[in-house]
Amino acid sequence: MADSRKRRRRRPDRRAASRERGQPRRGGASREAERRRRDKKKSVTGPRRRSPLGRELLRLFVMILVVAVILVCAVLFFKVTDIQVSGSQIYTAGQVIGASGIAEGDSLLTIRRTSAAARIKVMLPYIENVKVSRYLPGSVVIEVTESGAAFSVEASDGTSWLINASGKLLEEAGVGVADYPKLTGVRAKSPKAGQQIVTDEQENLAVAQQLLELLSESGLVSQITEVDVEKSYDVVIWYGHQYEIHLGGSDRLEYKLRYLLSIMDQLDSVRGGVIDLTLEEKDVAIFREFEESTGAKEEETARLEPEMPQETE
Repeated sequence: MADSRKRRRRRPDRRAASRERGQPRRGGASREAERRRRDKKKSVTGPRRRSPLGRELLRLFVMILVVAVILVCAVLFFKVTDIQVSGSQIYTAGQVIGASGIAEGDSLLTIRRTSAAARIKVMLPYIENVKVSRYLPGSVVIEVTESGAAFSVEASDGTSWLINASGKLLEEAGVGVADYPKLTGVRAKSPKAGQQIVTDEQENLAVAQQLLELLSESGLVSQITEVDVEKSYDVVIWYGHQYEIHLGGSDRLEYKLRYLLSIMDQLDSVRGGVIDLTLEEKDVAIFREFEESTGAKEEETARLEPEMPQETE
């Protein structure tokens, strides 16, 4: 009986005992280890704080994104609906708009104003200055300033061309070429309308441009039929077909033209001749009359000594 009770006595669970032996003892060291495990787990799974550099990059990205969205919306919604032209007398508004390359329906903000102005000046040579302006929500205004022809010049291929005061080639001269002063001493190379004149006589051209400006200011330009700068030291202008005026070199041009204005009332409106305004002889102008038959110069016939204008420094 006693033996049977011993046999019935429950044997201890060896696996449970082995598990108990494998566990660390409950004490300070085990609690510290447990705390480290919890902290490690929290540091791995918990939220991380962003660095200052990361926050700045995020802010910059958001700003760029917002600006990009605004620009895209502006390009899509602000279209050209109206184009106006002012200041054009030689060309029609349609010609100016066509030369600009701007059309209704284009994006207002992507219009290249500088390129449009350059195209207008090349395609429409009589236009000297262009200003292109944009106005929201969809207006474009093109303001132009035109220039007239100043001279007719001969080209290397034998043709004649009209140029303005800045040296821009306007067009090949036609029937009305006699209406403009002939410029002698400057020859255009490979001329093309809308382009600046290309010449080997660049110095002569500069003298002619300076002289034209002074003639315009003095009011004499409408009477000048020819300007000869073939020799820069002996500039000659023709006042109508009556007076051949020698100005000498390009120095003191302003003073010489003021002198010319002051002596015009002393000249006989019938007799033609040469006016020597080189002022090489005691700063006095000399008049020599043409011979009626040959047009050759006679001896000195008059010294023109009006009240001398004040020469500016």
